[in-house]
Amino acid sequence: MNVFYTNTIGELYNSPRKFEEGTIAISGEDQKQYCYTGNEWVMVGTTTNNLSDNSTTFQTGMNLYDFNKNIMIQMDPINEEELNKLMSSINEMSEYGMYYMLLCKDYNYYTIFHKNTPPIISTGSLASMVIILCQELGSIVGWEKNNNGAIEIWINISNESYCFYLFQYDAGIVECN
Repeated sequence: MNVFYTNTIGELYNSPRKFEEGTIAISGEDQKQYCYTGNEWVMVGTTTNNLSDNSTTFQTGMNLYDFNKNIMIQMDPINEEELNKLMSSINEMSEYGMYYMLLCKDYNYYTIFHKNTPPIISTGSLASMVIILCQELGSIVGWEKNNNGAIEIWINISNESYCFYLFQYDAGIVECN
């Protein structure tokens, strides 16, 4: 299944590109998903009438994560301004705990950060360490804060896109002697 990102639905209709039936597009304008039926773009999840007057509902069978993976692999690395915004967001998050985890189940990646207060060894801020590790893995192509207080960081690694989650992990650490 071909999935791609477009700024507006109008770009789809005005594109000289020939789309295959079943191609999925995500519109940045309205954040909706559209499916190409062979002669028109129909919003996914909506119903339309086909030529035999039977109603057809378009569903993709893909979840949101799979859609995002297909879109993010097409994205360019974020610019310096977005990188600075990501660092600021991580710095804001790091005011409230000592332990943080960067997690990506799909990539089998689990890293725990211990924020020393006061710093015992100067290795850099949590934000700088997270950015350095992410950039060593691949290209950071997007990020956002989610409703649970975590930061989702999309990284393209070897022609595959992965979502890494950075979140406070104080409750997951058991300290003992």
